[in-house]
Amino acid sequence: MFTRVVTAPLSIHLGIVPPLYSLIQQLSSLTKPVSHPGLDSGADIDTRNTLHETALIMAAGRGHSAVVELLLARGADSGASDYYGDTALTKAAGGGHLETAQILLRNVAPIDSQGAEVLTPLIKAAHSGHLDMVKLLLDCGAEKETIRGGHGTPLIEAAAEGHVQVMDLLLSRGSDIEAQHRLNGTALGSAAYFGELAAMQLLIDRGAEVNMKNAFGKTALICAAMQKQPDVVDLLLQNKAEVDAVDEGGCTALLEAAKNGDLDIVYALLSKGADPNRKSNSGSIAIIEALMVAGASGLEVGSQLVRRRTAAVCLLDHGADVNLYGRFCHRGLGDLDAPPLIHVASNGWDWAVQLLLERGAGCNLRAVAIQSEPEPEPELEIRPQPVTNPKQKRWKSSSLWKHRKRQVSIQIQEIGLPPTIQREPAVNCTEAGSAIVYASRGGHTSTVRLLLSYGADASITDDKGQTALAWACKEGFKEIEELVLEHEASWEALSKGPS
Repeated sequence: MFTRVVTAPLSIHLGIVPPLYSLIQQLSSLTKPVSHPGLDSGADIDTRNTLHETALIMAAGRGHSAVVELLLARGADSGASDYYGDTALTKAAGGGHLETAQILLRNVAPIDSQGAEVLTPLIKAAHSGHLDMVKLLLDCGAEKETIRGGHGTPLIEAAAEGHVQVMDLLLSRGSDIEAQHRLNGTALGSAAYFGELAAMQLLIDRGAEVNMKNAFGKTALICAAMQKQPDVVDLLLQNKAEVDAVDEGGCTALLEAAKNGDLDIVYALLSKGADPNRKSNSGSIAIIEALMVAGASGLEVGSQLVRRRTAAVCLLDHGADVNLYGRFCHRGLGDLDAPPLIHVASNGWDWAVQLLLERGAGCNLRAVAIQSEPEPEPELEIRPQPVTNPKQKRWKSSSLWKHRKRQVSIQIQEIGLPPTIQREPAVNCTEAGSAIVYASRGGHTSTVRLLLSYGADASITDDKGQTALAWACKEGFKEIEELVLEHEASWEALSKGPS
């Protein structure tokens, strides 16, 4: 007979054996383990559905302790795992079902799931912030330093979510504060990446190294700048973060902030002595990144555009070289090493052209056209992967799913490609055009007019031997053609003097 209470119906996945899962629906309302004719009839208690879940795994994941106890009493395998490697204990831990977990542990359920990509019960409990569950698992001897797949140790996962009490417990039990996670480095790096200030403060107070780098060479400061976390940047700078630390690509926190056009972070870094003229391995510089981002989006208007312009002004005020050459690849122009003025003029951003000219940019400086040997295509072995179930789904509990967004970088590393592609040595560098040549080629009439007013030389040629006038004629930009011809006529008349 059954002892029942009124409960909401259990929502489960009916798999390949409806009778057994219908049985679980009935058992889910039990207040204590008794008996059931479906179990007594000899049904396979470890039969699996299409997600490879057993009845025990399903019941544990929903916190149905009475069902779990009954199934275990009838010999259910407590170590069975589903398609993704999750055991009944892992499901219970992730859901915070403490009583269910206690029952499973009393029945010798494996406390640490096996497999390189499989999350352990402790990792799931720590990530979800279930303090009592974490304590239970630690008391039962759960491994504290396990790293699985794209996920960090329990401490790193708790830090990424800002679960300070869980972190405090893990640290008091001896968790390694400097354990490395291949995406965001240490627990401090993960907390910085996701903007968890309280978690960061706890780690710093416990002696975490603020300048530790992750697998890509990025410090917590660089990660915070990438993620537009000004409060995190301030906290790290107050705790002696290295302001000009570089990652594998030679990028600094200032370069990342400039790419984002983030005035607050740019100013904070410059105020602490960040070098505004440091180049990345690919030749990027902060002033060019700030100006390029401002125009490249095409959506920046109003206050946002003002902030980005102010970021560029801030860089110039703190010593950014207005004529420093940097690399960029513009549509149709190839790979150029050029000063900031050429970058913005080629796009027709008059506000940026005006700013640079007012700060002393040389309007007749010429770019360098760079031709490099093509890089060989990597030979990748494509192995077909067996598809066990086309309806696969990933565990997306809370924001641990955020880590999945960066798996591409990890996969690149694993097949042998570096995260930052280094350029081949240049085999041919040719003197190319000035700002007016590229402005004319792009059809930017107002930019050409502005450059001419600052003394741009219209006779300068690019690496193809074309002048501003030649490009205007070739592309059919009549207004620019007339503008340049008028300027040349005026200049010729002026040079001859009065007759």
